[in-house]
Order: sequence, then structure tokens, then C-alpha cells
Amino acid sequence: MSTANDSCRILSVGLLCLDIVNLCDHYPAEDEDLRAKDQQWRSGGNAGNSAIVLSLLGRQCEFVGTLGCGMETDFAVALLDRFGIAHDHCVHHQACRLPTSYIVLNTSNGSRTIVHYRNLPELTFEDFSSLDLSQYCWVHFEGRNPHEYSKMVNQVVAYRKQLQIQHTGRDGGGSPELSAGNLRRVRLGVSVEMEKTKPELAALMPLADVLLVSKEYAQHQGYHSMEEAVIQFRSKTKKDAIVVCAWGEKGAAASDSEGKVLDTLGAGDTFNAGLIHRLSLGSTVEEALTFACRLAGAKCGMLGYEGLKDFDSVQTPARF
Repeated sequence: MSTANDSCRILSVGLLCLDIVNLCDHYPAEDEDLRAKDQQWRSGGNAGNSAIVLSLLGRQCEFVGTLGCGMETDFAVALLDRFGIAHDHCVHHQACRLPTSYIVLNTSNGSRTIVHYRNLPELTFEDFSSLDLSQYCWVHFEGRNPHEYSKMVNQVVAYRKQLQIQHTGRDGGGSPELSAGNLRRVRLGVSVEMEKTKPELAALMPLADVLLVSKEYAQHQGYHSMEEAVIQFRSKTKKDAIVVCAWGEKGAAASDSEGKVLDTLGAGDTFNAGLIHRLSLGSTVEEALTFACRLAGAKCGMLGYEGLKDFDSVQTPARF
């Protein structure tokens, strides 16, 4: 189990929802009355799931997003509490319910069909702006409402720049870079996940230290391989940014801060959490990518996330 510094809390910003999973031996035909083999209530939402995995790897985490009311919210919040994930700064909307995904999981071939319902407002910049950023060593953003989220990321970047000025006594020339190219000494790392195919999400790309691109998003942009996607997306990010693209069963590719393209095996929310975990501990891009793929591979062989507890054997935390 990793023993990261207690003061190093990772903030995960985005969606927490409830997944109601019906395990069936086949996908039902229209109007078919099918009995499920099992039903499970699980945590859902990319940011929420990544926080859970990070907590299982021994990291202090906080989730920030919007929550509704009712038994769905009670279940999801109880899960956060169970895994020791702080949620004090979440925004509660009493007239809304927690977003819920109704999932048919075909156990014969592993396919999943999802019907998602939500009436819950997204997190706003005003909600986010009250946070004390000195409490965190890393902020992960699930790419959602681009207009609001770009202001949130900019606030984190501005705060980090102010830290740089305070540390060096000057702004600009000669001061050490606080960027993805120097992650072992970054005080506040910023990662952004690009999963949904919304064109407006492109506004978040130049702001990230680590850009996590899904296969779906890359294909929607016209790229045909993870290597092509990494090379092309890197030209749209800031200097020294790390770009990672997971490509399902074919693995993942990453371009490190020097532009070198690496590839190995893995994907998903678990993959993202593993990458953030290792980069925030000071691992190289190649080490972090390898670990994230191993972690994602382990997740594919289990239901839920709890089997990932103590998966990591890293003992040396990053020094911020």
C-alpha cells in the first residue's frame, strides 16, 4: 500500500451517480419479460469512480460535484463515507435526485446497455471557487460543462502561479516551471479527462498538465489509432503536457513531456485513477502508464472496485 503524505489530498471534480446493474444471461428482445440473474447497486460517474479507486490505493481523496436527495443520494454518499472520501464541499439540490444509470449487463458476452436519467444541475464555477486549494496536491477534472469547467481549471492554474511567485519571489524568467514536465516537484497537478464527444471540451485542452483522452473522443475527432491521437492532441496542449489515450483492448498510448510516445495495456476510470496516483507520487510517465494498465487489467477480472485495495506497493511519496 502506498504511504503518500497525509497532507497530499487529491480532488476529483465531476459526476457521482448511481448504477443499478441487472446481470442477465442475454440481452432482452423488445417486449420480452426477462428475469435478471442478479442486481447490484454500484457507484457510478467517472469522477466518483476514480476517487474510489484512488482511495483503495491508499490516497486521501475528496469528491466535489452536485448531489440530489433521496435514497439514491443516500446510497452514493454512504459509499463515499465507506471509502473515506471527503465530500464536504458538494452542492446539494433538494428538489433533484441523483443521476441514475440503469444497466443491462449481458453475462454471455460482457456487453452493457445503459439508460441514464438526470435532472440535476452541473457544478458551477461559483460552487468551485469557494474551495481552499491549499488543501490539495492534485486536481482531476472530468470534462463536463466546458464553460464552467474552463474557469475552474483556470482558477487552479492561477493559484499555482501565485504559489510559484511566492516561492521564488518573482514571476517569469528564471523561476522553476510548475508544469507536467516537472511533475515530481509540482505543488498542484491538473488532469483533465476528455471522454464525451462534445466539441466545446476542446477549450480545456490547453489548460491541463495531464490530458486523458478516451477512444470515443479520439475517434470522433477523426483519429484511427491511440498513437495518432496522442501525437495530434499533443499539438493542442500546452508545452510539456502529458497526453494519454486509452484504446480498449489494444491498450493505451502516452506522449511524455518530451514528446516520446509510449504504449502498453489498459483503460477506463480505473486506468485514469492509477495514472493520477502514480504521477502524483513522482513516477515517470512510463512507470505510471504501466501501473495504470496493470490496475485496469486487474479491475476487468472483478465486480466492483474493492478487490483493488492495496494493489499498489509504492512506498515513496512525492515531495511537494
